[in-house]
Amino acid sequence: MTWILPSEHPEEISRGAVLQLPARWPYEETVEFMLAELPPGSDGRMGLIVTTGYKAGLWVVSLPDEAFVAVRPWALAAAWLRDNWTARVYAETDPEKILVRTGCSPSQQHG
Repeated sequence: MTWILPSEHPEEISRGAVLQLPARWPYEETVEFMLAELPPGSDGRMGLIVTTGYKAGLWVVSLPDEAFVAVRPWALAAAWLRDNWTARVYAETDPEKILVRTGCSPSQQHG
């Protein structure tokens, strides 16, 4: 799969999708987040976890219920992500600079 802009992405982004974006400290110049299920007992269903650099393995954000597609509770609404990125996820990056990659294995992420 190739990287695509959020504006070109279909209506939903499924669990396991990777988001690549330009970043600032405490991240490197480019960082990747993965849409993942939150651990049992957490508030919320899914969130974004850092998959690259010094902060790899740390949670970025727990996403609210309204972020998900109503009939597919494990899919993030792409429109919600675009509309709420700077206020709810990471204010340092313009949402139009995010690249999304779905359906890839870990060995394909950095190819």
